[in-house]
Amino acid sequence: MKEFTSTKGYGVTRLPFTKEAKQAVSYLENEMKKIGLKTRVDESGAIIGRLEGKKEKTIIIGSHYDSVSYGGSFDGIAGIVFSISIYITEINIMKLIYKLKIAN
Repeated sequence: MKEFTSTKGYGVTRLPFTKEAKQAVSYLENEMKKIGLKTRVDESGAIIGRLEGKKEKTIIIGSHYDSVSYGGSFDGIAGIVFSISIYITEINIMKLIYKLKIAN
């Protein structure tokens, strides 16, 4: 994700609705699809990955892929990695009871 920035050198700048943000959306959506999530991008540019569970209730875990100007390389992406790791744990180890949505 660090390569999707408008700044050179130190820090990451990925402001909402910019070319860099659109590149990040495309990358994240492809990665989510690769692991089996059903994805969509909403009107605000949030990527939503969905997994059906046995019950109607939904657990939503979220983070963000945009950044402030010259933000840290892990700003937002750490939360995205955490969310996806929970999904992988649910699929491979536990039986999913509730629906799971990952919103970034």
